[in-house]
Amino acid sequence: MIPVCCGGAICALGEPSKFAMVGMMLSLAAAVFRAARAVLQSVLMFGHDKVDAITMVFYSAPYNIGLFIFGSLVYEGFTPYVEVFRI
Repeated sequence: MIPVCCGGAICALGEPSKFAMVGMMLSLAAAVFRAARAVLQSVLMFGHDKVDAITMVFYSAPYNIGLFIFGSLVYEGFTPYVEVFRI
């Protein structure tokens, strides 16, 4: 991921388009967090106290839905939720 992002940054430096450094940083952060998640899952599934995949989904689902709701509120506001309850 790092060579791809840095290569894109090098290609975009001389172009008239606007290169978003924030986008590149978020892309790198996503790659790092994905790797950390994969390592954590492998430790949990094959470590001392083995956890199966369904139990791992059960434990991670509330955190994921909270993260998705927070992101939705940041980018879309309360409008979608008001519309759902209005129906």
